[in-house]
Order: sequence, then C-alpha cells, then structure tokens
Amino acid sequence: MKMMLEKAKNGRNIIPAAQICRALMTGGVVALSGVASAQVSDLLSAFDAGTRSSGAGGALSGAAADTYATANNPGGLGFVDRPQIQYAQRNLPTFKNVASGKYEDPTLKGSEDRGSIRYSHFGVVMPLSQFRRGASGNLGFSYDLGGYLEDSITVTSDLTYGSGFVIKNFSQKRKLTQDFYTLSYGNNSRKGSFAYGFGLT
Repeated sequence: MKMMLEKAKNGRNIIPAAQICRALMTGGVVALSGVASAQVSDLLSAFDAGTRSSGAGGALSGAAADTYATANNPGGLGFVDRPQIQYAQRNLPTFKNVASGKYEDPTLKGSEDRGSIRYSHFGVVMPLSQFRRGASGNLGFSYDLGGYLEDSITVTSDLTYGSGFVIKNFSQKRKLTQDFYTLSYGNNSRKGSFAYGFGLT
C-alpha cells in the first residue's frame, strides 16, 4: 500500500498525513542539531549589536559610547557629546537539509548558505541640550536584531513510514526572528569620572 502526502485546497495536510508530518518534524529538528553543530547552537540569542561587538565576541557590549550603548549599556550614553545616527547590516545564515531513509530515524544531509542581507541595528542618540538649554544627558533609541533562524527540510526521494507507507514531496521551513526596540537615557557626573543610565526594551 502506497500513500502520497498531498496538499488540500485549503492548504492543510490530508489526514493521516498531518500525523506523519508531526513525527517527521520532531525527528528532523533533533537530527538538525547534529547537522548544524559547527554553528552557534541558538542563533535566536546569539547576535551582538554592531559589527565591532560581533567581531570581538560581544566583548565591546559594555564599552560602547555610541548608539549601541542604548541597548547594551545605557550608562555609556552619558559619554556621547554630540548627536549620532548609526546603522549596521549583516548576512543572515540559512540551513538547507535533505531527508532520506525512514521517517522514524531520517538521515539529513545539510548545507549552509550566506542568506540575505538585512539591517541588524539602527540607532539615534540626541543630547537633551538640543531640545532644552541647560538640560543634561542623552536620549537614545535603537532597533537591534537579536537573533535569526532560517532552516528547511525537504524530501527529494521516497521516505518510508512503517510498512507499506511512503512519503513524497514533503517540505518544512522555519523562519524566526527576535527583534529589540530600546529607549534609554544616560548621563555622566560633572567631573566625567563615571556615568549612569537606564533603559526600557
């Protein structure tokens, strides 16, 4: 007996195909972690704001005195002495996997692609003295891409299920993002020996 996985007009899988898909996706996610072992295990929380911080493994997060300080270290805004606007871009990696064998224990053959390029940071810092004479401190607003995950699993050949069942033309794709919007204030002491700040993300 041979069963083909088909799509209904309303976009939902025909039963019992939905049960098979759930089992395949569960096994695929577990197996996928082995394929992507060379990468950061959790890309949804792995991105640092800015190319400098990413290149230094996040070591610059607490030392920023620019728009990146809005999210990483609001106290750093206290050392900004003029209006600033900054943005950053980066490529977002994608993972493509082909499943074969049995759905209970699929074999995944994976490959990595650079993916698309997207804005990962946009920030603005304005001294409050620009709006009111005598005011001190700086106000910062930023958008940061905290993480991104995109992977896919496809079946190009027959994938067997139990005895007598075959899955054809199956595909699964996940695309998740984690974004942060932050509003912060920072100021420094009169002597400039220390700074303080707070923010809302």
